[in-house]
Amino acid sequence: MTGTRTSPASYALVMALLLVGSGCVGSSRLHEDSLSTQSLPEMESSDEVFNVSNGSKDFGNRYASVVLVAIGGVPECSGVIIHPRLVLTAGHCVCRGREDQNTITLDSSACEKTATAIAVAYDASTGRPNFRRYTGTVRPHRGFRAVLKKKRLSVPAAVGSQGNQSDAGTPYVVVNTVSESKADLALILLDSAAEGLFPPVPLARTHPTAHAPVVVVGYGADAVENGLAAFNDEQPTRRFGKNFIAQPGDERFMIEPPGSLALPGDSGGPCFREQPEGLSLVGINSRSAPGKRATFTSTYHYLDWLDAEIRRTNQM
Repeated sequence: MTGTRTSPASYALVMALLLVGSGCVGSSRLHEDSLSTQSLPEMESSDEVFNVSNGSKDFGNRYASVVLVAIGGVPECSGVIIHPRLVLTAGHCVCRGREDQNTITLDSSACEKTATAIAVAYDASTGRPNFRRYTGTVRPHRGFRAVLKKKRLSVPAAVGSQGNQSDAGTPYVVVNTVSESKADLALILLDSAAEGLFPPVPLARTHPTAHAPVVVVGYGADAVENGLAAFNDEQPTRRFGKNFIAQPGDERFMIEPPGSLALPGDSGGPCFREQPEGLSLVGINSRSAPGKRATFTSTYHYLDWLDAEIRRTNQM
C-alpha cells in the first residue's frame, strides 16, 4: 500500500486476487493453471465481502496499539502490541501451508522467520498518518493449525477480466477460505521496543461472555465496489466498530450483525473490552463467514502461553 491513489475498481480487482475469506491479505492467490477448478465450490460475487457497517476511522489514536503486519515489506494483516517488544497477530498471517488438491494445511512448522509491525499515529489536525516500522522474529503458537479450502469467486464484469481465468467467458479467481483453525495465534518479538506513542494493551483476565460489548479494530478495506472489497483511502487507515459477543466458546467466540464485523485485511486484528479503566484484549480475528459472523481466538484461553511469553521477553 502506498500513497498513490488507485481507482476503486482496480483496488477491488487486486483484493479479489489477494483476499482470503478469513479477512487476511496475502493468504489467497490465483490458483495454479494445472489444477482443475471444475469441482471447486462456487462463491457469489459478494461472498468475500464482510459486513463493514458502522466502522469509524481512529484519527484520535484511541487504538494506536493496533498495527499493520507486513511480510517482505507487504502489509498482510493486522496485529496488536501487548508488550513494548511483542505484537500479537493470527498464526495464518505469518505461516505457510502444504497443499493437497483443493485444501491447504498450515501449522507452526513452516512460518516466516521475520515480520514487520507498522505502527501508525495520526496527526490530530490533518489526520495524516505517521508510520513507525519495527522488525522482529516470528513466534507462532506451537499448536497452531489452520485448514484453507479453495473456492471459485466470480468477478463482476464491471471490474474487468484482465489477468483472470475464465470459464465460458465468465472471469473468476480462486480464493482460499479458512474452514478450520486451532491456536490461530503468533507473536512477533520486535528487535527494538515500540515507542510510547503505541502503548501495549493488557490481556483480559476473564473469559468473554455472551452479549458483552466489544470493539473490533483493524486495517481492512473501507468500501465495496462492484461486489468486491475496495480500498479508497490513499494510506492504510485504522478503523474500529462496536459490537457484541454473540456466541462465547472455550477457544473461540463469535460476533454477528448488527454491528461492525471484520474487514478484509483485518485478520490478526484485536477485539477489545473497553471499560472506564481502559482497554483489555479479549480476542484475535481468526476467520469469518462473509457477511454473517466473525470468529475470534480467545486470548483468555491462551493466557498461560501469552503470560509466559511476556515473562520470557522481560528477561531478555
